[in-house]
Amino acid sequence: MAIEVMVVDDSAVVRQVVRDILNDAPDINVFACVADPILARQKMAEKWPDVFVLDIEMPRMAARHFNIYPLISYIVLNTTPFCDGS
Repeated sequence: MAIEVMVVDDSAVVRQVVRDILNDAPDINVFACVADPILARQKMAEKWPDVFVLDIEMPRMAARHFNIYPLISYIVLNTTPFCDGS
């Protein structure tokens, strides 16, 4: 049985890259890619994921405010470039 994954990121490019990488694994199925946690909640009316891949900061709701589903695992991404001040 495949691990069911939902990707939640406001960047369409990041969603597509994550989907492509994960779908290469035979035991992972990315069944949904959405732009924010509010859309993710709507999609959950149809199907619950085993794992969320979440962007840490999104315009409508940050991932840290979405982590309320204790039976679902989370992988949190940060695609903001790191600046060390130099």
